Amino acid sequence: MSVKLETGRLDALRRLAAERFGDLHAGEDNVLKHSVLGENGIQRKLPNREPVSAEFLRWLITDKDAAASLDPRGLRVSNAEIPADLDLESSTIPFPLTFAYCSFARALNLKSAHVRTIDLNESDIAGSLCLANLVADGAVLLRSLHAGSLTDMRQTQIGGSLECTGSHFHVSSAKNPEEPEYAFWGDGVRVSGRAVFDRVQAVGQIRLSGAQIGGGLDFVGAKLAARGGDLSSSERDLVLLIDAATVALDVNLRDNFSSSGRISMIDAVVGRDLVCVNATLTATGQQEIALQADWARIKGNVYLGAGFVSSGEISLYGTQIEGKLDCPGNIMRIMRSKTTTIYALGTKIAGDVLLGDSNGKNSFRSDGTLFFSDAVIGGSMSLYGTVLNSNDAVLLAQRVKITGDLVLTGKLSAAGPIYLTNARVGGDMDISDATLGSVDCQGIHVEGDLKWEGSRNSPCADLRLEAAVVGRLYDKHITWPKKGHLHLNGFTYRDLILDDPQPCDPEDGDCENVKGKSPAAVRICWLRQQPDYELSRPQPWLQLSKWLQEHGDDAGSKAVIYAFRQEQVRGSGWIVEMGSAAMDELGEDPMKIAYPALFLWAVGSLVFWRAGRMKRMAPKEAAAYADFSKSGTAPSHCVRYNPFMYALENVLPVVKLGQDDAWGPDPDRKFGNTYTWLAAVRWALILLGWLIALVLTAAISLRIKS
Repeated sequence: MSVKLETGRLDALRRLAAERFGDLHAGEDNVLKHSVLGENGIQRKLPNREPVSAEFLRWLITDKDAAASLDPRGLRVSNAEIPADLDLESSTIPFPLTFAYCSFARALNLKSAHVRTIDLNESDIAGSLCLANLVADGAVLLRSLHAGSLTDMRQTQIGGSLECTGSHFHVSSAKNPEEPEYAFWGDGVRVSGRAVFDRVQAVGQIRLSGAQIGGGLDFVGAKLAARGGDLSSSERDLVLLIDAATVALDVNLRDNFSSSGRISMIDAVVGRDLVCVNATLTATGQQEIALQADWARIKGNVYLGAGFVSSGEISLYGTQIEGKLDCPGNIMRIMRSKTTTIYALGTKIAGDVLLGDSNGKNSFRSDGTLFFSDAVIGGSMSLYGTVLNSNDAVLLAQRVKITGDLVLTGKLSAAGPIYLTNARVGGDMDISDATLGSVDCQGIHVEGDLKWEGSRNSPCADLRLEAAVVGRLYDKHITWPKKGHLHLNGFTYRDLILDDPQPCDPEDGDCENVKGKSPAAVRICWLRQQPDYELSRPQPWLQLSKWLQEHGDDAGSKAVIYAFRQEQVRGSGWIVEMGSAAMDELGEDPMKIAYPALFLWAVGSLVFWRAGRMKRMAPKEAAAYADFSKSGTAPSHCVRYNPFMYALENVLPVVKLGQDDAWGPDPDRKFGNTYTWLAAVRWALILLGWLIALVLTAAISLRIKS
């Protein structure tokens, strides 16, 4: 198109404008010149703005004759001040609209309009900006826009990108306090490209509920804050709402991003990653939630990366993460009443959960509870090097299902208890090099190994393994919990491996020195770390006995059973305890019953040998006794007296040697009390002999049962 033709069109348009509005202001003439000739005067910001009538602009945009004279690049307004409302509602605008460095004293209304593109670069709008139900064939550019009131983009359809980089969105200070605190209202907006809110500053809520974004959603370096005032309503603490939105690519809240209020992504779908790196989230209001992504679906990873600080809860209730949850170098702080920092009840995570940095450069810190109960984790879960400061539970992971490993190591520090009740771990569980409170693993099922090799100085309050099932248990004697703080009833395992047994601290009276002891003796010491009231429960002892027997240590297996019996009668009195100990000894070696029998036989032999020398033993037959009383010698037909056989026959009641039937203490009174003493010795031997026989029978029975 020749310059002469363009100039002619400009002159014709000036005449049309003059006929309608009279003399034009300089700013209005500049609009005609830039829009017809396509000059680049909009490329620079001028110190002063020229007034341009809103009525003039509406005529230029909507009048067919006027619009026909414009350059294909469309309406180009720069450095203009527009004092009244510019109402273009329901207009069909077949060319781009560009307002650069302009100031709108009132509102700009493009509701239900159809336009090629819109560019409001570095413009100010004191009133509302209404783009609701707008259809834009290309991009909508709101870069460095200053909006003093609501920006309404509900149900807007954008064929390109939505770019709001560097813009300021504010709730009107004059609005009704009962109305929602919306600064940017984009519910149901459809954007074919990216939606960019980089370096945006917003006071009030940015809403993108039900939005459909064909690219990514970026809030890089953005600063979002609630308006303030009464935050008792669940709406008033919201700063960013993306509920039920669909984002094809990443959602980026990073690089000095900050929010003072709640970010809600309930039921949102994110096509790739949710990235919160070098970001600060601060909860306000009664809910004290900083980021709420309940029931959202993240098709990539969730990065709460280095430099991420959250003062408030991160809620991932029922969220599906098809990648990993990666949280290295975070600081999670609780608010006033909230005690949870990450709430991931029932969350499904296809990859790993990494709460910490395996290279040790960035530690994960949490002042509240990490709640992963009923979560399903397709990879491993690692709390490598984390610092958990809550005095309440620091990790709640009851019934969590982990396909890979569970790692609680790397100088992990936990001030409060860890609950892994009824968890399922498909790989190994490593608890080592850690300073712990108590660890509750009741009912846990670990397919691989349980490695319990924490710090020597770890003040572990309790280790609860009741009803737990593991493959192999690796532990160190120096990391056993203190006496009374180990709970093992129902604990089953395939193998036990004690790694480098070392002597106990001599100042520690709660355990024994296991250096050089047999595996059975070491593990008996281990079982005795249980509380006294649990030592009489049979399962831990029987499990250990079975394990020793399976490994060919029959003697050790028996020793465990005998130690258990000692624990069963402990506190029942010294007589019962001694009797039980004796029974255990005999059960192990019944021949030991010979020792007391030999002792009784020796004593009886000595007594009755002396009695025979002193003529105090006499035949029982009457005629023989009469001859013995006269001559002091038994008749020849009488059984010859043998004190050794006599004592043996009385000690062994089932043995008959003829001595006891033929001989007995002399009842003659002239010998004083000798008869009484000898008779007492005889009956003592008989009774003790029967007792020995009964004990031997019981011991053999116990051995058969064992």
